Amino acid sequence: MAKSLRTTIRAFVYELCVLGVIYYGLVILKVMTKDFNYWALLIFLAVIFIAQWVFFYRKEVTR
Repeated sequence: MAKSLRTTIRAFVYELCVLGVIYYGLVILKVMTKDFNYWALLIFLAVIFIAQWVFFYRKEVTR
């Protein structure tokens, strides 16, 4: 379980970096505004994190 959590955190940090670069790139290019619903983003990221954790845990158990 600890191994799957470490893998999940590592993948999640990479995703946050990529999504942050894409977001600020879109803001700089004036394609997207900074006005954004951050509660929806937080819920979305939490769901992604939990789904990845389940995925990596099941992948670890089936090995």
